[in-house]
Amino acid sequence: MRVDHITIDRLEKYIRTGDLDTVYGFRSMTWAQMTSVLREVEQKGRLSPVDQWMLTDYGIEKNGWQLYSYMQVGGIVSRSNPARLLETDAWMNPLVNAQQGGRFVAGGHILNIEPRLVLENAKWFSLDLWPQIRMTDDQTWDLDMFQAVLKVGVHNLELAAGQMHFKWGQGRHASMLFAGSQKPLQMIRLQNVEPTLLPGWFSFLGKGKFTLFFARMDDDQALPGSLLVGERIAFRVSPVFEFGLTQMIQVGGQGYPDVPWYENVSEVLGYRFNANETNFTNRNAMFDFRFRIPQWNNLNLYGEVFLEDCCNINFDKNIGNMLGIELPEVGRNRATTIGFEHIRTTFVYNRHFRYRSGFIYEGISLGHHIGADALGFYGFIMQDFANGFSHEFLGALEVRQVHDYSSRKNDIRTIVADYEVRERRLRGAYQVKLHFSKQWTASIQWGLEYIQGFDFALGNNKIFAAGRYQLEYSF
Repeated sequence: MRVDHITIDRLEKYIRTGDLDTVYGFRSMTWAQMTSVLREVEQKGRLSPVDQWMLTDYGIEKNGWQLYSYMQVGGIVSRSNPARLLETDAWMNPLVNAQQGGRFVAGGHILNIEPRLVLENAKWFSLDLWPQIRMTDDQTWDLDMFQAVLKVGVHNLELAAGQMHFKWGQGRHASMLFAGSQKPLQMIRLQNVEPTLLPGWFSFLGKGKFTLFFARMDDDQALPGSLLVGERIAFRVSPVFEFGLTQMIQVGGQGYPDVPWYENVSEVLGYRFNANETNFTNRNAMFDFRFRIPQWNNLNLYGEVFLEDCCNINFDKNIGNMLGIELPEVGRNRATTIGFEHIRTTFVYNRHFRYRSGFIYEGISLGHHIGADALGFYGFIMQDFANGFSHEFLGALEVRQVHDYSSRKNDIRTIVADYEVRERRLRGAYQVKLHFSKQWTASIQWGLEYIQGFDFALGNNKIFAAGRYQLEYSF
């Protein structure tokens, strides 16, 4: 059974239309979680003709040892260069990096070979090995491990350790935290497999899911080797409404104060023993929601509110937001999905006076690629057909470094000497996927981007283009 973005995208549609009881805001699924969702789909008989041929042969969970493997071979041909984020040391290239797990930053031609092997025994054990072999323009071969995860499960809990990639939030293209374009993190993670009803008075919240992880940041930080603690809990209060709460905090590292362990624990929980002590930590938080209107073709309204801990609450300064609207079942057999999303980040998004990298891991943001003080609009149309063919169109407009905060004397544009003009990006992408059989899948994507004021230089206008191809075989 494959746990890939194609299968997850198809299953997410049933969550958005209210056919399943699970929580949408946890966008990634482990093998056990995928099995749980597939079991619910089969039991409720909700599969549309579009998905009937693809998902029914997966079957529900089997006992004993199972070995799953598949191979992805693909590449990118691009005439595009990565751009800097002024407020951090991160880089972004949305034409080739968006939603690809931080695999690609530079342009040129990159050939990628990714075998994946998963050994599992029902819920209680799995070993996921996902190496990446990459050849660049200069004929240099590199070997990296995209994922290497060992997981053990007890009842409805699973504990995993290794290098992992995941996606959180409500947005498809505009999520503000762990949107999927970040690099995988080395971590220890605890979470539940199936949504759980809390006992007693808290049962009114409905079924909930949680995740807690501890990850080691890279050494390219103000305090190298810091620890990243992430927490997320989300509830499906009713068939038409869910919400989630997320917190991330960066603590420790070289140069961090030598304090007792319990003070670090209290710092993660939000309590400081000495209020006058220098703030070495870096924290942000997010509230997200999704509301479905069944009477209007299951119209979904969703959003995220992002808070950076730099200062007192100020909507103009440290509270960003994302809003989206989506129709998940337009046309026959729920074949078409139409959506629009908007994101607005403030000038302290992913910034910190002491952690100069903000929430940056190995040069790529853990948040949205657009960076601080930016504005983005995204429209998308997706269609699935019963013959295994699907396609998607995305249009995007992004403006980076939007407003003038010079009156505050700390605007990034008054600090960076070579800043000249805000950057505007107009982007379009089209993707085609074709399932030749149960085993073979192919996809091709084209992208074109016009950039006015590239890298914030006056008159530096660019036209970038990129193409991506991928062939996948499931054994």
